[in-house]
Amino acid sequence: MPFSSVLGFKRGVHGEFLVDQEQAKTVRAMFAMSVIGMTPAEIRDKLNELGITTAYGKKWNTTSTIKNMLTNEKYIGDALLQKTLTVDYLTKQKKKNEGELPQYYVEGHHEAIVFKEVFGYVGVRLKNQVVRGSKIPLTGKIFCGICGNRFGPRTWHATNSKDKQYKYRARVWQCKRLTACEESHMSTINSCR
Repeated sequence: MPFSSVLGFKRGVHGEFLVDQEQAKTVRAMFAMSVIGMTPAEIRDKLNELGITTAYGKKWNTTSTIKNMLTNEKYIGDALLQKTLTVDYLTKQKKKNEGELPQYYVEGHHEAIVFKEVFGYVGVRLKNQVVRGSKIPLTGKIFCGICGNRFGPRTWHATNSKDKQYKYRARVWQCKRLTACEESHMSTINSCR
């Protein structure tokens, strides 16, 4: 694990996970803010307002970092192995494991920072916030028949280089894990007009 990029943990003498007690306060505060109903954007703004920085010592710029932290099993002491895989051994290029390799879930791998009950509650809240926060109909209601992930809206654009007046635009619903399901015709649904 890249310890320098994960807030709340540090590497022990033998490579083991150790809780960084000072950073763990920030992690617990983030979970507490989510429990009381704050969205990832509100948490980001509050951390920046308080001058609390990321693991790299920078301002919080994206909500995706907050969401990733609030759904990272390492904070409850567990470890999901093989989240990523190396695509090219020469360049060390990695990508998210989307079913290409088996993954292994290890419970009680290291000391936890937050309780499992809090982690589970926050996970449910985040899913509900996504569905409630969207103004686009059907958001959170269509699921992929292959991988089970949500479909989300996406706009397809097309133009014609010979005919400058021609513009095609359509909204489609696409699996969020497109790379795992792209070979199937089920990965995209065209919307009705």
